[in-house]
Amino acid sequence: MKFTVYVVDESLLPGEKDAGTPAASAAAIYAAIRKHGGQWSQVSANVDQFDDAFKSLDPLIEGNGFLGQLAFRGSPGLLLIDDPEESLLGYFEKSLVPHLHGVFSELAEDVEKIMDAKDAPIEDIQYAFISALEEAASRGFAVAILHRE
Repeated sequence: MKFTVYVVDESLLPGEKDAGTPAASAAAIYAAIRKHGGQWSQVSANVDQFDDAFKSLDPLIEGNGFLGQLAFRGSPGLLLIDDPEESLLGYFEKSLVPHLHGVFSELAEDVEKIMDAKDAPIEDIQYAFISALEEAASRGFAVAILHRE
């Protein structure tokens, strides 16, 4: 499976104002991310490796599964949170990005230890995510992860 990480200007994506409209459909959101986002990286991994990548970083932010939830079921304005179909999107809103980037930067040595202890696909996912957070924070953007690209 491929996971593609994007850095994207959230203002160009559907949001809460689009709830209940065709623009808020999963297909429309995925298309908007592909159209307006900058592809940051693409990683091949299985679902368990993807899950482990976020589960192992989550304790650093005391997130109690928060990172994993957003990595599997995030969306702009949480539009897809109640989507009965399996979500193929991870999404970290622009308002959250600087906070996550700040924590992971401050705990860089701990992040490095976690990454070094993981196999290549998991470490690759973590590196792609952390580096995308850095770029997104510098630009005031969000981070999106499309699954199965």
